[in-house]
Amino acid sequence: MIKYSGEKHLAISEVLIKEYQPVIGPLAVMVWIDLLYFAKREFTEWEEPILALTGLSKEELINQFELLEEADLIGLGDDSDPVKIYLNEPKPSKKETEAAATAISTDQTKVDQSLADDKKKIEAVYDYYHEKIGLMGARDYPLLNEWMEVRGMSPELIARAIEVTAENAQFPSMKYLDGVLKNWYNANIKTLKELDQLKVKTSNKNEKTSRFTSLRGQSTTPQKSMYKDVDMEKVRKWKELFKDDYKD
Repeated sequence: MIKYSGEKHLAISEVLIKEYQPVIGPLAVMVWIDLLYFAKREFTEWEEPILALTGLSKEELINQFELLEEADLIGLGDDSDPVKIYLNEPKPSKKETEAAATAISTDQTKVDQSLADDKKKIEAVYDYYHEKIGLMGARDYPLLNEWMEVRGMSPELIARAIEVTAENAQFPSMKYLDGVLKNWYNANIKTLKELDQLKVKTSNKNEKTSRFTSLRGQSTTPQKSMYKDVDMEKVRKWKELFKDDYKD
């Protein structure tokens, strides 16, 4: 009888192919997979079937068992144990495990660095506010944090709003700054790049409007062909239909 200690499916771990096969050889790996197949189907007698399936002699099969035992892929039971072979799950080598741990550690470092950078940017926004507008009150900190952390406006955009407040408000304050940010948020602007793009678009639109106005102003004399002589009879009929609108 064969017993397998892993999950009850015939999925083959990559570790078996990538790490074990170069060491114990493809024949030993094939024997382990065949043993797994028999274990899944709960064969009580497996010796003859595996010899027939692999085409190996008993001596060759024993040699493969020894390789598998050395690699800790199988364990052999004793005379008192009804299970003669235990199949063990292929395990990644220490090198692979360390590499995976290093990758996780590197990713965590990147996350930590990103969080640290965000924290620095937020602190820089506070300092910029103090420099341009003045000291923030106890209620100002959570309000500014809400714009950045809840509504997703970038610290760079908040800094630009602080500049706008300092330059345009007669008495710069958090209330004025909050109004600037609300206008941008309602326009779906959350980054400095989006604000600059909107300015370019608005500038181009104003330029086109200016050109159109200039072109219209080039000639103040209407072209005769664009107008028709007034039909006084039609005017009289309209006046009769809409007496209230045409009171003399």
